[in-house]
Amino acid sequence: MDLARLLSLPLEIDVLQSERAALLKAISALDSRRNELAPISKLSPELLSETFLVIAAHSRLSADHPEYLSSAELRICTLGVCHHWRDVARSCARLWGYIDFSRDSPARVREALEQSRSTPLVVQANLRSTHGLQNVLLALEDISRIECLDLGFQVSDFRSFHHRLVDPAPALAVLRLNCDQSEVTLAPDIFGGDAPSLRELELRGCVISNDSHLLRNLFGR
Repeated sequence: MDLARLLSLPLEIDVLQSERAALLKAISALDSRRNELAPISKLSPELLSETFLVIAAHSRLSADHPEYLSSAELRICTLGVCHHWRDVARSCARLWGYIDFSRDSPARVREALEQSRSTPLVVQANLRSTHGLQNVLLALEDISRIECLDLGFQVSDFRSFHHRLVDPAPALAVLRLNCDQSEVTLAPDIFGGDAPSLRELELRGCVISNDSHLLRNLFGR
């Protein structure tokens, strides 16, 4: 092979790469057109969003439940199917409210908290997991959005987050705190003395005053 031929090879490769890219783009366009013909693609964005939410509810089942869906699987089956589904899913604030605070990365949790806007939050986490504590602290930055707070922790974790439980929690309906190591004492004015929506309270390894406003909310109705 002469020198001129060798020198021309990079240019030929570039041409082939351009042709390949054009073909891939054409295939992608054909795939999109095919997807648009699928019956489910005819659903309105509103109905498709509701379908996504039914699927998302499976992510809050116990991990050993046969129909449990991990947050990663939820993202794949909503965001990863086609452009149309992705656009609908990204615009559905309630869908972004399904967050795995124990397993998701802090970056993903932060994004989900932003995308879910003012959607009420269910914050369930084992704070001994890799990102559990950090993720819960992110959620507690706006405690007014939290509808359910369900935490498993140890004393050292409690020291890291209890100071965040000082602001009013107007939406909080369910509070479950489980300290599996020794006991911790909840502040008398937890949530600033204001959790008017509370209807379920479960405490394990946690000491609370008999005249706590949390108890008044439950039994004073």
